Amino acid sequence: MTNEALISPQVLRWACERARVSDTMLAEKVSKKAPLWLRGEAKPTFLQAQKLARILHIPFGYLFLSEPPQETMPLPDLRTLGDVALGEISVDLRDVILDAQRKQAWYKEYAIQQGIEILPFVGRFSLADTPQDVARNISQILNIDDALRRSIKNWEAFLSALVEKAEGVGILMMHSGIVGSNTHRPLNVGEFRGFAISDPIAPLVFLNWKDAKAARIFTLVHELAHIWIGQSGISDVALNQETTAIHMDSERFCNAVAAEVLVLNKASVNDGINMQTLRTTHMTWFVTIV
Repeated sequence: MTNEALISPQVLRWACERARVSDTMLAEKVSKKAPLWLRGEAKPTFLQAQKLARILHIPFGYLFLSEPPQETMPLPDLRTLGDVALGEISVDLRDVILDAQRKQAWYKEYAIQQGIEILPFVGRFSLADTPQDVARNISQILNIDDALRRSIKNWEAFLSALVEKAEGVGILMMHSGIVGSNTHRPLNVGEFRGFAISDPIAPLVFLNWKDAKAARIFTLVHELAHIWIGQSGISDVALNQETTAIHMDSERFCNAVAAEVLVLNKASVNDGINMQTLRTTHMTWFVTIV
């Protein structure tokens, strides 16, 4: 049939696995003939192939490749499961990272044209430094002082203040709980809590807005610590999760920095969080929500 789309069954199978769409889901969303397409026993129409591309979140032309394309991780993966890095991300997280990278690249080009200078705090420290030194420098650069602490009423005000302070020194701040504007593609907090893209001119921090409210504060400072040590990466360590030997050195270090910053500024949040259980013991952070 001339209306048939000569798609590759191998690529279709790869696209389904990449988007985590099962054979049953594909049959329900597109056509009952989808299993035949996956086995190469039939071909979809061009309209059906276009629908496949939308559902599987891939460019339409990919379906006609002879074999699946090689995709690399867009950012270093700092997440762990057991004692190994995960190394795989969902198509939703991939699309969010690629969108952030496109926006960062555009802003960096603009910043260079405007003669914006290199930000001195990006990569100023390393894992050879102490978390306390990094925490003090973050507080100093962001101007987190007693006046700010006295003005803060709750965690929401503290988070807003941190975001404003970070943007004020040149860090691109992004947050969302969905992919783009698609409410049917929520981000999974179980997959990641945030990521940082280190750059001397246009550093970027992204927060998963599906995370718990208080956890966003911790994630933000954790990602800022990554900027301060000049490291890009995807993070998944929660504020109420003990960082242990299974986590990468940089994750443990950034958790310690975040804990130090927030302990220094615990008076900033005087409701919404019970600070009596806040403590840092090596790389551990505990918070109790009232």
